Amino acid sequence: MSLGDINNHREKLRAELRAIKYTDPVDLKGLTEGEASSMLPIIHYLLLSYSKVFAEYIVDQGFDIMSKNDFCFMESVFKLMRNKFNYQPVLKIGQFLSSGFAERKLMMVLQMIEVVKKKAGELQRYQQAEERKSRSPYRSVEDENIKVQTPPKPSSKIYRDPEEILKDYSDILKKNKFSIEQFNETDNVEVQKEEKDYKIVDKNQNLDEIYRIVAEVIAENRMMKEKISEQEEKIKKMDKKLESQTALLQLISSKVKVLENSEKKEFQMKSERKNQDEGLLSKLGIPSGNAGYRAYIDKKEEFYEES
Repeated sequence: MSLGDINNHREKLRAELRAIKYTDPVDLKGLTEGEASSMLPIIHYLLLSYSKVFAEYIVDQGFDIMSKNDFCFMESVFKLMRNKFNYQPVLKIGQFLSSGFAERKLMMVLQMIEVVKKKAGELQRYQQAEERKSRSPYRSVEDENIKVQTPPKPSSKIYRDPEEILKDYSDILKKNKFSIEQFNETDNVEVQKEEKDYKIVDKNQNLDEIYRIVAEVIAENRMMKEKISEQEEKIKKMDKKLESQTALLQLISSKVKVLENSEKKEFQMKSERKNQDEGLLSKLGIPSGNAGYRAYIDKKEEFYEES
């Protein structure tokens, strides 16, 4: 594809959309102006709704492109195209999601459609071959060069129990003088292969069911995150209360220490004054038990307290 003919590329895209049975409305003006909003629904349909086997292939390969915002969705799409199909987008994610680059975006979408159609065809052919193989109720014994009589005609059942198939061959081997032990040794690999074929049929789950399960898991995860954030807010509030209580306790403790120190100082001062007064009176020859002495001491203490 070459640049310079945007109208031609737009018409090619319309033809490809009809080919992949895209029935939603197409914003032709948005395509011409390079609006990402007109192209994202097409890419979403191409990867998830166009082909069931291709959508299952994406999930099996570990690419999660469901329930995402536009940037994460295109990031997964670019990664899928690079890693699995060796396709290098000509635009960056930011350029694709912004306005402009209309012709390059049209070319990218056309190339993506071509890649997905090719891979979906391969997966469809492989699945059909596996289904045909799983419908066959008998294993081939030609590789072991065992000449046996023709097995009985298949019944009306498309899928038969492996034990029934093993019994049929056991009867045939007995008639041809083969022991059942020898048959089990030579054909063990084929039995395992057929069991795998039956498992392949059982693995074909409904894609809508997968989407529903994924959506439920995402919703549950979102609820858990909200609950965790609520618990974190409660813990923060409790931490703040604890800090305020701790600060209050520290303030009370400091005040208690101040009061204790002031009481100690006051007691020491009283003791010192008393000792001084007793020493002075003893020099004057006045006994400490004298009533006048006690009245003098009391008045002096009242004077100190008032001052």
